[in-house]
Amino acid sequence: MKKYLSILVVLFALVACGNSGDSEKPDANSTASVTNDATVVKKSLSAEGNWITAITADVTFTDELVVDGTFHQSNEESKDIYRKLALHTQDDAYNVIDNFTLTTPKLVVNSENFTIFYGTVKGDIYVNADGFALYGTKVDGNIVFASDAYKASSDLDKESKGAEVTGDITVE
Repeated sequence: MKKYLSILVVLFALVACGNSGDSEKPDANSTASVTNDATVVKKSLSAEGNWITAITADVTFTDELVVDGTFHQSNEESKDIYRKLALHTQDDAYNVIDNFTLTTPKLVVNSENFTIFYGTVKGDIYVNADGFALYGTKVDGNIVFASDAYKASSDLDKESKGAEVTGDITVE
C-alpha cells in the first residue's frame, strides 16, 4: 500500500508541474510519464515525449534507448532547458522509497541538461549533449562522451548524492 501511495504522490507532484489549465486539450509534452511499460518509456524519452519520465518498476530494453528533443523545466519555455529521468519513487517529503533499474545495452543522450535521478542504469551511456548529470544514480556500465566539452559540462555526482559509475568514463 505504501508503494502505491508513493507512486500516486510522485504522479501528482509531477503532473502538477505540467499543463497550466489554459486549454481544454492537454499538451502531450506538459505532463509527466509515470510508467513501468518499456514502450511508454521509449516514447516518453523521444523528441515527441515528455520533459520528465519516471519508472515505477525495473524496465528492460533489448535495443538501444535514445533520449532526444529539447524540453524546458516544467515545460515552460521561459525556464531553462532541462529533462529528467526518475528511476525511483518518493514520498511527499521527497524521501526515496524505492529505486529501480533501467537495463539497456546502450542509452544515447541527445537532450541537453538531461539528469537521471537515483536507481541504476545497467548498460553503457553515450552522451552527445551538454549538461548530462547523475543524481544519486548508479551506472553499471561505461559513460562515453562524444566530446571533451560534453564531458566538461557534465556532473556525474550532482549535489554529492552518491552517484557511481562502475565502468570507464571516456571521450570518443
